[in-house]
Amino acid sequence: MKKTLITFLAVCCLFCKSFTQTGWLSLETETEDALFELQCLGKDSLFMFGDYGTVLKSFDGGETFTDISYPTGAAGFAGFFINENIGFASGPLGEIQRTINGGEDW
Repeated sequence: MKKTLITFLAVCCLFCKSFTQTGWLSLETETEDALFELQCLGKDSLFMFGDYGTVLKSFDGGETFTDISYPTGAAGFAGFFINENIGFASGPLGEIQRTINGGEDW
């Protein structure tokens, strides 16, 4: 029984390893805040949202990021961009902010 279990686990490990996903790359950012939301607007436009009003944007597919954070001291934050210029941000204290220039001003 023990030999059968070990053989079964070895086959499962080999089988699972052959179907692992490849092609994923880590994206590096300058922020130390937690990032928990990603929005893609086409192939190269990305917006990332995180704690304390953290908003990062990239127009080169994630090669570089620009910090366009909304100043808030509250943890928990969400956002949504309609296009590369118009976006909305909200926090846990009920505030809602809007930008019409890609996060230069909120």
